Parts: sequence; C-alpha cells; structure tokens
Amino acid sequence: MILDRIEHAALYAPLSARMKAALEFLGRPDLATLPLGRHEIDGENVHASVQAYTTRDRGEGRHEAHRRHIDVQCILEGGERFSIAPLEALRPLVPYDEARDAEFRAGAGPEVVLQAGQFVILYPHEAHQPGLHPAQEPVAVRKVVVKVRL
Repeated sequence: MILDRIEHAALYAPLSARMKAALEFLGRPDLATLPLGRHEIDGENVHASVQAYTTRDRGEGRHEAHRRHIDVQCILEGGERFSIAPLEALRPLVPYDEARDAEFRAGAGPEVVLQAGQFVILYPHEAHQPGLHPAQEPVAVRKVVVKVRL
C-alpha cells in the first residue's frame, strides 16, 4: 500500500507506464467536476470510475481484492476510513470472479483514514474495505478509482 497526497503523485510515476497514466489522470484540472461513471484512460489497461456515496459502518461491507488490477483510489471530497489486510489474514467469503476481477473476504485489518486530496495505491495482495465512516457519523464522499492492469 502507498498512501500519499495528490501533489506528490508524480513521485510514483516511475512504477510503470500504466501507473504514470493513472496518476496523470488524477492531476487533471477538471477532475473534481468530471461526471460520475467510467472514464477511459488507456482502454482496458487503465480506466477510472468517478463515484459518489455516503460512508457506512464496518459491518455493512466486506474486503475486496483483485488479481489483474492495481487500485488507485483518490478522495476528491469528504473522507473515508479503509480497512486494509493481507489476503491470507482474511477468510474467503465470495470466491474470485474472473469477469469482475474481484473476490470478497471477511475479517478485520489495520485502518487508515483518507481525506480529500489523498490517494492510496493498493496491490492485488492487499484486500481493502473502503467507504467506512471516518469517525462516528456518515460522510458524503466523492472519489475516483483508477484501475491499472498488471
């Protein structure tokens, strides 16, 4: 996991050409005003999803993990808590679905709070449960999730 502020995103561009494209997308001046939904960056290699929702309690979600993609999640408005754990620390809940590139697991892991202007890079071995209340009350969140194909 990499956690940083968006103004430092260029530091991680050398990870790969696809990661560079993802991080450049997060630097767009119009990022905060993009419509909700999918945005193509490099076809199936790199694409983004702009999302808006209200955070939830821990018990309302589950950890997810991907095998073919790295997630880059950036908070545009609001803030949310993430639980992040190694796959082997969680018990399988829903088997891997290749079409969705997702599997779901149950359990708990260490938590981090992301605020507007921060991003996290999550690799396939890192199951994550985003969208949790950052404190006691629900928070409206607007974020972008970029999928970077391995």
